[in-house]
Amino acid sequence: MKTVKLTQQREKDLRYIKATMAMEDMPLTERDTADVRDCLSGEVSADEKIKQLVAQYTVKVMK
Repeated sequence: MKTVKLTQQREKDLRYIKATMAMEDMPLTERDTADVRDCLSGEVSADEKIKQLVAQYTVKVMK
């Protein structure tokens, strides 16, 4: 995974997101953090990332 460079404000946003998730007992994995970085940097939109994750975790039922 490559690390995307964020502005100071976006780094602060990321720390806030990580802290909030940790308080809810849902700490972010390195992969989660990378996905959030991608969205915060504008490399990928949140909508596109959601579509990717849904496609990745959707179970296809055979008939």
